[in-house]
Parts: sequence; structure tokens; C-alpha cells
Amino acid sequence: MTSDSFEPQPLTPPDQEAPQRLHRLRTLGLGKPERKFDDFARRLAQTTTMPWAMVNFLDEHGQFFAGLYTAHITQPGISTPVTSLEPGRRMSREQGFCPHVVARRKALVLDDVCSYPRFAGNPVVDQLGIRTYLGAPLIDHTGTTLGTICVVGTEPRAWGTACPAADLSVVMATPVRPNPIGLSAVQLRNRMIVSARRIIVEHWLRVDRCPVCGCGWPCPPTVYAYDYLTSVGQGSWMPPGHVLGRR
Repeated sequence: MTSDSFEPQPLTPPDQEAPQRLHRLRTLGLGKPERKFDDFARRLAQTTTMPWAMVNFLDEHGQFFAGLYTAHITQPGISTPVTSLEPGRRMSREQGFCPHVVARRKALVLDDVCSYPRFAGNPVVDQLGIRTYLGAPLIDHTGTTLGTICVVGTEPRAWGTACPAADLSVVMATPVRPNPIGLSAVQLRNRMIVSARRIIVEHWLRVDRCPVCGCGWPCPPTVYAYDYLTSVGQGSWMPPGHVLGRR
């Protein structure tokens, strides 16, 4: 008689990088709420038109939102949710999807969380009503994944391929010290320019509305992208002719 043994895949991936990450977080002094992280989370939520956004670092106690934006604008130092239906400053590693981003070291896009069996049973689905997630890893110059930036919402969202988290994090100058992606100043500037232009192209208006956001043009991502191009002397840049012709 034979039998097949089945070991289910753990819902939360193992954290192989934890000791190195903890050392880097302590070295960088990233262990408390900071206004600039909250401001960044607010900008990220506004840019993606999502209700919640986080700058999330994973330490020995779980997940810590050094930057947090919710509908009620959680203040620095508050460690409990403003309401029972909003995230606080801390979550366990078993809650949410950022630990998966940290483990895979690349962005995770969940249009509808309930469409993915691996994620549909996560506690935040029932506890907070989360239905959509977009997150990208924060990797410092040593190659250590410190945490994530992410946005979440309570309604499914068709993210598609436009406005990826990685592009947004570059254009909006992800506030992690030192340079989070290990590039020289010139390389980082060039990458930000490319990312800003890509966002403008993807959000270029059709008729009088953004085809991605569905709102009046210019949409928030386009505004942030043009603000950056203006800051580096390229505010007059226009997309190629075939994009302009989409109107």
C-alpha cells in the first residue's frame, strides 16, 4: 500500500533575509514613524487613487508601517488603528501581502485578491475587507530588501500593466536612505526620467480623460511625472507622435 504525502505551501513565505534586514534597519535608524514617510504614503495613495498606502519595514516583531496613510490620516506614533476597519502601525507577518513581496524581491499586483487562492484566505481579507493590492520591494544599496511600499483598497482594481509600482516609486523618489536601488546620481536621474516619461505615455489622454485612471486629464500620476521632468529641465517634453495621435 502506498500513499502520497502532501505538504501544503505555507501561506507566509519563510524570511531568509531577516537577520541581515534587521541589521540594516538598525544601521539606517529605520524603526519609528517618520513624517516624511507618512507624506510619501499620502502622495502614493493620491497618485494611485487608493484609500490606504504604506511604507512598510519588516523587523523582528513583524511588519511596521513607518509611513502610513489612511482615510483618517494616522498620526506618527499611533500604533493602533484609528477605526476597527483600518490598519494600524503594526501587523504580524501572517497578515497582508508585503511579506510575499519581500520574499520574491519584486512587485506583486493583485487586481482582485479573492481571485488568487494563495491570498484569498489571508486574514486582512475578512478583517479589513482588502480586495486589491499593489506593492513593490524597497532594496537598499547592499542588496538587502528592507520592506515594501504598497497601496491597498477595498474594491477590486484592474491595474493592468500601466502605472507600475516600481515606476511610481522611482518618480516619487522613494525615501529610503541611502539610495535604495544602488545607482549613481546620474543613473538614478536617468532612470527617473525614463519612468516619468513612461507614466506620461501610458496615461496620455484619450478625448478628455485619462485611459488608466478614468479621471479628467491631467491625472495625478501625470502631474507628478511632469513635476519631476520640470525639476530637471524637461518640463516641455511631449510623447511621440503616435501617442499624441491617440486623441
